[in-house]
Parts: sequence; structure tokens; C-alpha cells
Amino acid sequence: MTLDLIPYAPPVGGYPAGRLGHGEGKLKKWYYDPIGARHWRSVTEALRVIETDTYNLDRWKERQIVEGMSIRPDLVQLAISVGRAPETREGKDTLNTIAWKASQAAKVTDGANLGTAMHNMTEAVDRGADPASFPLPEPYRSALLRYAELRRVNGYRSVEIERTVRIPELDWCGSFDRIDTIEGLGAMLGGGPDSVIVDVKTEAEPWKYGGMKITGQLASYAHADAMWVPGVGWVEMPEVRRDVAVVINVRDGDAVPYFVNIGDGWRDAQRAAEQIAAVSAAKIDMGNPGARFAPMPYKRPTGGMPMLPITADAAAREAAGAGWANPARPPDGGAAPARTFATVSTPVEQLVGPGAMATHRALVEQSIPKLGDTVTVGGIAFMKHTPTDVDAAFGLPAPVTDTTQLPDPNGGSTWSVKAAVLAVWSVDDRAQLAELYDRVTGAGLAWVGAIEVAGASRLRMIECPQRGLHSASSGGMCACGWTSAVRP
Repeated sequence: MTLDLIPYAPPVGGYPAGRLGHGEGKLKKWYYDPIGARHWRSVTEALRVIETDTYNLDRWKERQIVEGMSIRPDLVQLAISVGRAPETREGKDTLNTIAWKASQAAKVTDGANLGTAMHNMTEAVDRGADPASFPLPEPYRSALLRYAELRRVNGYRSVEIERTVRIPELDWCGSFDRIDTIEGLGAMLGGGPDSVIVDVKTEAEPWKYGGMKITGQLASYAHADAMWVPGVGWVEMPEVRRDVAVVINVRDGDAVPYFVNIGDGWRDAQRAAEQIAAVSAAKIDMGNPGARFAPMPYKRPTGGMPMLPITADAAAREAAGAGWANPARPPDGGAAPARTFATVSTPVEQLVGPGAMATHRALVEQSIPKLGDTVTVGGIAFMKHTPTDVDAAFGLPAPVTDTTQLPDPNGGSTWSVKAAVLAVWSVDDRAQLAELYDRVTGAGLAWVGAIEVAGASRLRMIECPQRGLHSASSGGMCACGWTSAVRP
């Protein structure tokens, strides 16, 4: 055999029969070329990437496994011995083998084997066998006789039967059923050769469930440059039509031919090849040509990254601020940091008035969970707070919507730390949080310490994809680990 492409010149009696063999292991669905010492991707497997509507095929496969298990009770017992959701590779491989054996058992009772048998018998007829010599039950006997008569009456003549071809443009290999010449086909179609790719199908309505795959397959065969001949090598592909192919549907006691538009099928095959190439390109490791990911130069942070810069005058308040601004803080008597920044020397009633005091107390008591209750989220237990924990140390400030400006108990601004933090927990989205930041910092109060920790906590809640868990029914808890202190 030679690496060179051999001109098509079949000897008397035709070339030897036979197809190209397959690879081994993970490449068992690929064709292996012993001359070029390489593997070719299978046309059938390649076209699966664009055949996305597999609902009916998937349901059929599932039914096959169920039916096979009912036929093979030994497989049921073997599956029971493996157990549910095996963790080992050996266990998973065993279940995969059970499923495969069950599907094979079901094929004994369904039409799959009958379809394969009919396909083999049509090949035998095209090689010269007498269709009446096969002892078939009806309707298979009538279908085979009709197939032979269809070919005789319409002038079908097989040029090549069951050959593997290569399609270098796609880097694929596949095996066609026939290349036939059909008397008058070129004249019927307004020109072109009489030779055409012919495929035998035994399933019902092949266009309905496998139309894209079938047209892509036949188009790929028509665009092949060579066919494999055992003992000879790669032989130049004979001329065939590239606009149409023919499918002969052999079933239900009949044989009916159909034209197939392989112009559209060729575009489908090209799209499949492009998709395969794109998937391969997306997997290229970094550092190699064509890789889609590359390292990005950056400076590695050496410490924490606060939401906003911490000024020098706030450093002393930071640790204590984290203690009470974090909504998951422990109740009084726990290990909460000291609240050195929170001393309130003036009664709240003198700051906001008795009416406002009652309003804000009601808001806090309504919004903050009761002391002692716990909620487990994501395997972590959280303790609920109590309004008295807030009241004892800070009193109750005016809400953020109140236009009254309050003097800071610690002096120096029109906002207190307590007022700012409680306002943080009342915002509902990023825009409101940004507006609050502008109002607080505009009044001269630095967004640091307790305010900053509360702001970061609330922002994390707002952006949490499981925010639906921030509700009264879940105790205000969220799987992200934060709890609302004022609103769910």
C-alpha cells in the first residue's frame, strides 16, 4: 500500500470489500488509518455536536435500560449490590456496564436488531443475492422484495458498496452504504452526473428525528476525496452528486426512495467542524499559542482590603465597631468587643423627643429577631439579637428619613455612629446605600469603624444571590452568613 492517492480504476469484479478499522480505548469510535498512522474522527460522532434535539432519542435509551433490567434480573441484583451513588470509580464503572448490558438485552426484543438484519440483507441483494432466498416473516419479506424491485425497475446500479471515505476538509472519516448510478437521474435534476450517495434506512420517518444528522452524513460522504480499499490503500473518490443524495426507507412491507438536500447538510457538517475546533481551542492550556486564558500582571495585596480608606482617627474604633455593626454579633454577656466609641451621655429623649423615641423603639423591636433563637443556614448556626442589646449601649436614634439633624454624642458632626449604622440597615439597594454614604460623609462623619463594617455587611446582603432567604420565615438569615438587623 502507498501513501499516494490511487486513481479510481476498479478491476473487473470491483475492488475488495471492507471498511477501515477503528482505534482502541478512548479512540474506539475513531477510524484508524494504518497508512498515515493517524486517527480520523467519525462523521456520525462529529455531527452529534449540532444535533441538540435529542429528547426522543434520550427517552428511548431510558426505556431500553428499564426493559433490559426487566429481562435480566441478574443485572437488578448486581445493581443492588453496588448501592446508590457509589463513590468509587469501580462502582461507577460497574453501573455503567449494567446500563449497557440492559440496553443490549432490550435490543433482542425491539427493532434494532431487525433493522440491522434488514440493512445487511439489502447489502447482500445489491451484491447479487436473490431476495426470495431469505426466510423472512412478513412484513420484512415484502419489504426486501420491494427494495430489489425498486432498484430493478428504476435502473439503480451499485458502483461501490459499504466503503469508508475520508473528508480532509473536516478531518473526518465515515462509511457510506452505496454509491449508485440511477438511470436518468442527471436529466431529472437538470444536469449533473447520474451517480449519487444512497443510504438505506429502516426507521420510521427518518427525516423527523434524525434529519440533520442524516443530511450532514451524506453530504460529508459526497465531499470525500478518497475511499479506503483493503490491501490497496486510499483510492480516489468516484464522481458523485453534491446537491442531493437518496435515502431508501425500507420498512412496513415497502421500499420508498427520497431525495435528500445535502447542500444544506454540507453547511451543517461545516458548522459541526467549526464547533469542534472551537471547543478544542477553548481548552488550550495557558502559555500555549491560541490559549484563551493568560496570566494578568497584578500587585498582590499584603493585607485586608477595606471598603473605604480608614483614617487615623478611626483606627481605635475599628475593632470595637466590627463587634456591634456585624449583625451576627453575640448577645450581651458574650464575647463582643468593647464598645468604647458608643458612650451616650445625653438621654435619647432629650435628643429626639419622646414621640420619636417611641417610633424608633417600635421599629427596632419589630425588625430585630428575639434573643436566644438560632437558625442554621448552610450548616452554620446563627444567634438572633434583642433590641435591649442595642438600647442599653446606644439608645434609639432618628431614622435616616428624618430631616432632623442630630448632634453626635461624641461630638463633631450632625450624625452619630449609632444613627448612621442603623440607617445602613434600613437601605434596600445599592443606590440607597450610596446616597446614605454621601449624606453621612457630607455631614462630616467619617465612613469608618462600625459604619464601614455595617455598610460592607449590608452590601453583601443586597448582592447575595440567595437574598430570598432574608425573610421573616427564615429569621432574617441568609446562606451568605449575614443577618439583617433592621429589615429582611
